[in-house]
Amino acid sequence: MHLVFWGHEHDNQILPTPVSVGDGTVLITQPGSTVATSLCDGEAGEKNVGILYVKGKECMIEPKVLKSVRPFLCEEISLDDKVIDHDTEMVTSYISAKMDDLLEKVGTTFPNNPKLPLIRIR
Repeated sequence: MHLVFWGHEHDNQILPTPVSVGDGTVLITQPGSTVATSLCDGEAGEKNVGILYVKGKECMIEPKVLKSVRPFLCEEISLDDKVIDHDTEMVTSYISAKMDDLLEKVGTTFPNNPKLPLIRIR
């Protein structure tokens, strides 16, 4: 069995996934970055590292969740869905409420994390 480490991707998919290649199969692991390197959806999930165990032609990765990574949440909103009529005060109020919701979510999703969060609303 061949193990391929797929790099330069934002999503963290640490557990090897079998993929057919030609007449055989390879395992692909995509560890992702240990920190948010881009403010995209793929960076918003858990960050992991893995311990690779190899015995003969078999391998296994034991994921280890990183607990001290700066929290990152990303949410997409559409002002077209709201009756705001380009009123600056209403837009500001709506976005402030969204930010408050995301800050509350950071507290429940990443409890006891002392780092300030990265939040992206687009």
